[in-house]
Amino acid sequence: MAAGTKSFPESKLNKNADYLICVSSDSMEPEYCNGDILYVQKTNHIEA
Repeated sequence: MAAGTKSFPESKLNKNADYLICVSSDSMEPEYCNGDILYVQKTNHIEA
């Protein structure tokens, strides 16, 4: 799948997302499946 941009209507699920990323393959299964859309919020730190 080629990189690009697409607009989505705001919803409860994506209103705080900075990026939406489409999973392309099965490398993250079983947590995420091919075709899933991940909502990503930018941050300056990651809690461990």
